[in-house]
Amino acid sequence: MNPVEPAPTPVRVVLCTTEGIIGASVLRSLVSSPDIAVTGVILSSRVLSPRYGWSRGAWQQIRTSGLRYALYLWCATGLSDLIGRCGPAGAVSSIASAQRIPILTTRDLNAQPGRDFIAARAPEVLLSAFFNQRIAPETYAIAPNGGINIHPSLLPDFRGVDPVFYTRLRGTARFGVSVHRIDADLDTGEILAQSEHVPGPADSVLRTTLDLYVSGSYLVTQRLRAFLRAERGRSQQDSGSYYSWPSAANVAALHETGGCLVRWQDLMASLTGRPGQPATG
Repeated sequence: MNPVEPAPTPVRVVLCTTEGIIGASVLRSLVSSPDIAVTGVILSSRVLSPRYGWSRGAWQQIRTSGLRYALYLWCATGLSDLIGRCGPAGAVSSIASAQRIPILTTRDLNAQPGRDFIAARAPEVLLSAFFNQRIAPETYAIAPNGGINIHPSLLPDFRGVDPVFYTRLRGTARFGVSVHRIDADLDTGEILAQSEHVPGPADSVLRTTLDLYVSGSYLVTQRLRAFLRAERGRSQQDSGSYYSWPSAANVAALHETGGCLVRWQDLMASLTGRPGQPATG
């Protein structure tokens, strides 16, 4: 009789994310996987720059992108976090508390307290999802397997800030999500997996972004061991495109073409924890 091989030890992961509906959805996916052990969560409290507090950062965001876009970001983060605490789906902090996962909230992950937190949690890999800070090489090198990121576009197209917004604005037909290695530049690391996604014609930017992150977290939970075993991913040969924060004029143009940043139904998903549909591909 052949002995039964023991189940593999779960992969130790530190998640870097932001409070709100998207971060909570990714964390729920990770903690539900028997192959992953989330040993820590790093929440970004940054608004535009690590040198800004919340008030100054919010004011600078309004100056950069206009009031409508600043309110959209608040809906995706702070407001949906508050709503999530009121329902069974939970928020990032309540999910982490239920699982006894330590949390660090920081404006600058690359400062010494952030690096000390990562080292203490001893992850095999850092996972970044909806995280608005660039992770320095010295920081992701703390994990033996470095870092991987979930990015809501089909890289190398639409690197940078809010890919779904710009995909809608530019009228590009192809939406999708990429899981890629983190390197020294922004969204340029080797691609480990991609999935296409077809949003509904009336889906808001937030709804589509949420669905793409759910799809990306599904790829991670299903294939993380394979990602870590892979010596190389697919290099981003094309120079692609990079976009920074949209302007108020960009936001107005999106609305003029029938686009929408957020709908009330999207925020109600914070209460129910609607899982979304994993993209195929």
